[in-house]
Amino acid sequence: MIRPPNASEQTRPGSFCKLLDGLIPSAFKPWFEGLWPETIKLKISTDCIWEVGLKEEDGKIVMDARWSAFVKAHDLKIGYFTVFKRIDTRSLKVLVFDHDNCEKVIKCKGNHAPLEEQYGSQLK
Repeated sequence: MIRPPNASEQTRPGSFCKLLDGLIPSAFKPWFEGLWPETIKLKISTDCIWEVGLKEEDGKIVMDARWSAFVKAHDLKIGYFTVFKRIDTRSLKVLVFDHDNCEKVIKCKGNHAPLEEQYGSQLK
């Protein structure tokens, strides 16, 4: 069941843009009902799902090494930017834009659960 947004939800940001640093803005915390989940699912344009961990560092919420693996596996470059849109309290839709400000279509196989098997030492 989908619940209708209340007045406070209508004033919360529904998405955020990042330049591959893995930080999640604190203004996004209310969408997670005040609590950051330990892991979050990232759904890309081809509907593949990546799971990354979240951790707090110096009062900021950052994605763990699995975000770096996502960046490397999808060949994201400096100057690309990502837009994250909230799906629910544990999922974000990820759109990737390249140097030309065009959406990058990301191809994948499954949900990338066994990253080490797929990319081996490239992830280290």
